[in-house]
Amino acid sequence: MVFDMDTRERHVLPAGEAPAYAPSSGHLLFARGVNPVDLWAAPFSLRTLEMEGEPFLVRRNAWSPSVSQDGTLAYADWRDSHNELVWRDRNGTKIGSLGPGSEPRISPDGSRVAYVLDGDVLVYDIKQQASIPITTGHPGDMRPIWAHDGRSLVFTSKGRAERGIWFVDIERGGEPPTLLFRSEQPMVPDHWSSDGLKLAYHASSERNRWHLGVLTKDEHRDAWMPTVFSDTGHSEMMLAFHPKGSFVAYQSYITGHGNAEIYVESFPRGGNQIPISSNRGIQARWSSDGRELFYIGAYRDQDREARDPGIYALSFATAPGPEVGLPHRLFSIPALAYYDVTPDGQRFLISEPPAETPQVGIRIVQNWFEEFRARRESAR
Repeated sequence: MVFDMDTRERHVLPAGEAPAYAPSSGHLLFARGVNPVDLWAAPFSLRTLEMEGEPFLVRRNAWSPSVSQDGTLAYADWRDSHNELVWRDRNGTKIGSLGPGSEPRISPDGSRVAYVLDGDVLVYDIKQQASIPITTGHPGDMRPIWAHDGRSLVFTSKGRAERGIWFVDIERGGEPPTLLFRSEQPMVPDHWSSDGLKLAYHASSERNRWHLGVLTKDEHRDAWMPTVFSDTGHSEMMLAFHPKGSFVAYQSYITGHGNAEIYVESFPRGGNQIPISSNRGIQARWSSDGRELFYIGAYRDQDREARDPGIYALSFATAPGPEVGLPHRLFSIPALAYYDVTPDGQRFLISEPPAETPQVGIRIVQNWFEEFRARRESAR
């Protein structure tokens, strides 16, 4: 997007990320794609704040561009380094692997895992030990969330033409996803309530922060109605419903120190906010009986950097309380990562980085557009 500092208007541009403007040639450079990521450019007008031509490919396997005043381009090599979906028990012992993938979510009955690989959503059947693709052809599909009955999924996407939350019934194999709820701003599904009537999400607000909301099913109109649960001006995300529905857990940056912490709050009215973590907390998950709450925590050093991340757990009771136990560390993990926990709370599926990270180089191209034009002319 382009933001006009004078008029405060936003201009939506085609899909991409890591943009950089090249003043010497009047182009906007940006990255596009999901494993691999390539470097693209398009003519761009500072007067209209719009692209004035079709994007063209500049470099394969490249991203994070920066352009100097004289037209020197710097960019980073893109290296494919898939995370591995690793099973661990409550002691942190590795007990299995599903192979490459990220953003795992375990189905309510524990029989399947939805995950993301190369911008597509897939589902792994634990009994059959096989994966099937759920979405294809739209790189950028992400954040799959199971419905309460385990028959369908919702997800969001950076590669589809319309923003919002997408729905797919995986029991009806081959049917394309449909748009469950359209949104003008980026919107990410978080959790489906156990009764199937509420879908939590976080969305971008006018204050350039994430706020928490809930879609409620209106069965008479066959529509989903949005309500804001919390919009404090501080980013809040990843809301998770307690199985009994009377509480929610989420992560918030309300402390102002740049790191998120986990909170529990009454639902649906809100209030009675209970701080859970104090050592940086993200990605709250409930056990299926609601008696335990899990999250990823990390120690903060004097520079407020996250050190030694790990999985934490605490007991939780709704009556007569709520009664909240003290968080205790179950085991360390290699890095802050996406994870999920089985319904019984005994196994964790963690998207872990590879043991060896590929080296990434920085490339420099002088007079990048002239070099590109010469290369294009020679190719003709």
